Amino acid sequence: MHALEVLSLSVNSISTLKDIGSCFNLKELYIRRNSVESLQEINHLTPLKQLRIIWLAENPVALIDGYRQYIIRTLP
Repeated sequence: MHALEVLSLSVNSISTLKDIGSCFNLKELYIRRNSVESLQEINHLTPLKQLRIIWLAENPVALIDGYRQYIIRTLP
């Protein structure tokens, strides 16, 4: 999936972002309404230098204070 640019996995039971970290051309990631709980999962996305849009709303991680700031710092 190295050439993948847009990935929509909304409304599933996804709890980890580990496998997405190898989609090096990914520009947009829609993963709304899943089961991502930990801010540490965001670290799997650091190799994705072209990522510009990430939608994590309605995941447990979105309820953590400062999660947006963490994402901005981790994925500049």
